[in-house]
Amino acid sequence: MQPRIVVVGSLNMDMSLGVTRLPRQGETTTALRARFSPGGKGANQALAAAQLGAHVSMVGRVGADTQGDELVSNLREADVCVDWIAREAESTTGMAVIVVDEAGQNSIVVWPAANDALSADRVREAEGVISEAHALIVQFETPMAGVEEALRIARQHNVLTVCNPAPARRVDSGLLARVDILIPNEVEASMMSDVPVRDIPSAMQAAESIRSRGVDRVVITLGENGAIYAGPEGGFHCPAFNVKSVDTTGAGDAFVAGFAVAWLTQPDPWHSLQYACAVGAIVTETIGAQSPALSKQNVGRLLRTARGVQGVRGARS
Repeated sequence: MQPRIVVVGSLNMDMSLGVTRLPRQGETTTALRARFSPGGKGANQALAAAQLGAHVSMVGRVGADTQGDELVSNLREADVCVDWIAREAESTTGMAVIVVDEAGQNSIVVWPAANDALSADRVREAEGVISEAHALIVQFETPMAGVEEALRIARQHNVLTVCNPAPARRVDSGLLARVDILIPNEVEASMMSDVPVRDIPSAMQAAESIRSRGVDRVVITLGENGAIYAGPEGGFHCPAFNVKSVDTTGAGDAFVAGFAVAWLTQPDPWHSLQYACAVGAIVTETIGAQSPALSKQNVGRLLRTARGVQGVRGARS
């Protein structure tokens, strides 16, 4: 079965600046390189899911400009359905400025622009395509009213809901009650749970705190420490894969897409967690949020190699 996924979210044009190290507060530094490339958390997740073999539809907004043309064309070339990406004549396309250091770590500032037009009414126009999906993926780079409407529609039609609560913000239990799988990073999980996530045990504690508010399954990404899963089946930790990382931008978005695709194909927490970690690792090997190296074949190759090295199922709580 080919998974059918709808992504409701943001599309941005990314300007990436490579630096020796991230600047300190008040410091000016000179970039070593600069490049423009397609991005936005929603578009990153849509493209990654399509690269992994899912049938993907993207619901979003761009400006009536050349940047919007490029973002839509990029998704179309990856076989993402772009019928639900509309143009905002009086707004520019969203933009993100990303500063990346030599270790691959980044700092990001986002200008939403046309993304702010993705209201509840606009999302409601896509109810037909959402209702026919196997899974819905949302993030927080578009207005919360639209996010909540997308989750409401999906829940009404028994569609699996996957939420990546980024950028970090506090959310009420009403929204969480409509989420089947929540995938924050350590910063977002700390804010949502009031448990500072510093290591694997505290991540498990934070996940259980979030689960107590109505989410069945919580996955927390931990960067170089891999990721953890907490759900009815128990808790698991998957170590990070050993790859040569050059840019972590978009790795979390690809992880979300990877987990959703894996879960729809084989709803097993350990398989989905390991698969998603492999997807995220592959994206860090290239510069930019949307990696041309991501494919089912490359994920499978990394998993086969890693199984020989790790040889274990990971830690279980």
